[in-house]
Amino acid sequence: MGWQTALERDGVARIPSVFQPSEVDRMRSAAYMALSHSRGGKNQLQVCRAAGYDSPGLLFWPVLASEYLNAVRCDPRLVDIVRQALGPDVKQINNQIYFRLPGDGDSFAWHQDHVFRKPDEDFPGIESGYLQTIIVVDEITEHNAPVEYIPGSHKSVFSGNPDQRSPGLRAFKREGHQGIRLTAKPGDVVVWSVMIVHGSEPNRSAMARMTYMNGFAKAECSRFNPVYLSGGKVVPQINIRAFK
Repeated sequence: MGWQTALERDGVARIPSVFQPSEVDRMRSAAYMALSHSRGGKNQLQVCRAAGYDSPGLLFWPVLASEYLNAVRCDPRLVDIVRQALGPDVKQINNQIYFRLPGDGDSFAWHQDHVFRKPDEDFPGIESGYLQTIIVVDEITEHNAPVEYIPGSHKSVFSGNPDQRSPGLRAFKREGHQGIRLTAKPGDVVVWSVMIVHGSEPNRSAMARMTYMNGFAKAECSRFNPVYLSGGKVVPQINIRAFK
């Protein structure tokens, strides 16, 4: 069964061994180098600290500070996955590093990613025209706070969605729901639907769980955001004026 079939059926799929160990090691180093730009300077990046902790949680648009992370974003292997899923004309919606360091105390409540795509008029048809991807940098095990997905939940709207502005989004409560904890090896790529219900518990292990996230949408599903593919060809430069 191909990843496209799994994605359509379950709302999430793992594509094994897309990138090599040496490449993910370099991604990890580049992520920490980009993080240093979030601590001041004219090219300051936005960083979200893990709630109540000093550990970095999320680093937004690290490609603005890292040529290597930008090269990975434009790598033909990732481009091919995006093109197969969304077609020749695509915009990039997000670009983030998730650090998920040991003991960072961070977590995410059950949610569907469409809660982040507001207002609705800026993202017409996003429910069926969006692909979220992560490149696995650190091994994802059962114990280092893997993302938990509820297979098939992408086929309906989840009534428990928190507002993305609410502190409740960063507090995982099981509330009777049970999903699958997706494990993966460094270099794997995991893809999922904007509609699948997922969440993650705090990382209470001694292992980091860094991932490199890139989200994409069909061009007609985003009024703003930078162009990623045009006529099937990757656009390597991020045009920051495309951000709303």
